[in-house]
Amino acid sequence: MGAAAIISLAEVREGKQRVEHRRQLHGCVDYWLDALEEKVKEAKPTLAQLTRAVWELRQELTGSLTTALLEQQWKAEQQKRTAPCPRCGRTIAARGVVSRTLETVVGKVELARPYFYCVPCGQGFAPMDAALGVAPGRKQFDLQQAVAKLTAEVPYETACELLGELTGVQVSEQTAHTLTNEVAEGVGVVGGGAHPRGD
Repeated sequence: MGAAAIISLAEVREGKQRVEHRRQLHGCVDYWLDALEEKVKEAKPTLAQLTRAVWELRQELTGSLTTALLEQQWKAEQQKRTAPCPRCGRTIAARGVVSRTLETVVGKVELARPYFYCVPCGQGFAPMDAALGVAPGRKQFDLQQAVAKLTAEVPYETACELLGELTGVQVSEQTAHTLTNEVAEGVGVVGGGAHPRGD
């Protein structure tokens, strides 16, 4: 009977947490709907006006939803106060939370995670970056792959235009060239060392 009570308490907590998570996601959608209402002023917009407005704002919604999902599913890791140094194994205290803006095909994702610095090794690290498979720079692997696929088929200028039209992500020809070369060389394909700020 005691075990049943423990299970019920765990189920209640899980249920409350699920409700809170969904409320947070609904908040992202509500915020996005407010932005959509601001963009579409017509009382009876045409289908073209609606689809254009939704298309132009889609990355704000998908990026914010992805950020919220990361916060929900990685909450325990975001709150870690110590971690072993990957080089020497010493237990290191967190220096604080450092946020990164990650550019993905679904939009900008904000990643807040604890940052650690091992003084004897002279090495900074953010374990969540490795656990999530985050690329060292701002442009993430999904975006890098999309750019590389496009530049393999069409000139850089056209690839950048197509990427912007199809995903809403804007990259310069120089960035497209750099990302394509990194993917071709395998540099950007594997998440390497963690940087406190990805640029």
